[in-house]
Amino acid sequence: DQYTVISPVSAAEGASWFIAQDATPGSTLATWYSVSGEPTVAVTSEADGGLIEDAVAEISPVLGEVASSESPVIPAALPLADEPVAKDRNEQTCRSFNEALPAEIAGFRRLSSEELGELMENNAKAVAGEDALRDPKLSGLIEQAKRAAADSLVVYQPEKEGNEPVVVRCGVAFPESYERGERLSQIDDVPWFDAPALAQGSTIGHWYAIGHEEVVAVAMPQFSSGDVLPTVTKAITESMSKRAERS
Repeated sequence: DQYTVISPVSAAEGASWFIAQDATPGSTLATWYSVSGEPTVAVTSEADGGLIEDAVAEISPVLGEVASSESPVIPAALPLADEPVAKDRNEQTCRSFNEALPAEIAGFRRLSSEELGELMENNAKAVAGEDALRDPKLSGLIEQAKRAAADSLVVYQPEKEGNEPVVVRCGVAFPESYERGERLSQIDDVPWFDAPALAQGSTIGHWYAIGHEEVVAVAMPQFSSGDVLPTVTKAITESMSKRAERS
């Protein structure tokens, strides 16, 4: 699930590849996964030094001859794009919150809705050709992400290729996995709930700010939480009142 509709794709002769950085602290490994057709091939090596690029360059022409381009790997949905929205959400509050979010957070750059749409469509075409958007499943995932971005979802793309993005969404429904008495992390006056499960193969965790007017969800790589959550907390306190103060 690290491979999503916004994951950058690198094209080599005969094949397209998705890069995943090893998020283990201290690791310098990266894995390249072929995504242009079956069979899927994975190549793991040191991220720097050119060894992995050389291996991919040698494998790609062979893979292009044997892989079926009619069955490209379908990416996972954009994180939080399918998150349920609260029925009583205040759209003006979420607009104010989104405006309070910065253009950059600790090496992650905020994408405009136009940039997001272009990125997803270009990725799809790089993998499956100009007719990629005719695939109903793939086009459905892209349209789902576009609708969410037009609504209240904000995407921050990592500077380092192979890392997963930071995604923020305002006005989501209260997390179903939360139970009374759950341990919360307090940042300033905002309590955060860390939803327990990671998606298979992903380094992204889901956090929910549950103490203010709107529930704010954040999907992010676990290594980035120390920088991302304080920044989002600041935007919450600048744009929302606490739940107890809600009229």
